[in-house]
Amino acid sequence: MDNREKYMREAFDKMQQSKAGMANMTKDQLEAITQTIGALGEALDYCTEVFDLRISDVDRLRTALYKLNSQFDPEPNEYQAEAFAEYGLTAEND
Repeated sequence: MDNREKYMREAFDKMQQSKAGMANMTKDQLEAITQTIGALGEALDYCTEVFDLRISDVDRLRTALYKLNSQFDPEPNEYQAEAFAEYGLTAEND
């Protein structure tokens, strides 16, 4: 097996793993990742071209970050922890 074939096989395997992982995500999780990829790409492209960021890009990045945090942060913040305790919601209830 030459280097190119090895690389292509590894790339194919990664893509298959990504597809499997994405199939197990919720709609909101997938949307958060897709939006973040778009916001990062556009902001970085613009920053590279003009060495500056537009306020609209910063806003899109903040929104994307918020969505990622809300979908993938497994630890509650202080407010959530107090509310969870108030309602008797614990890891054992999962």
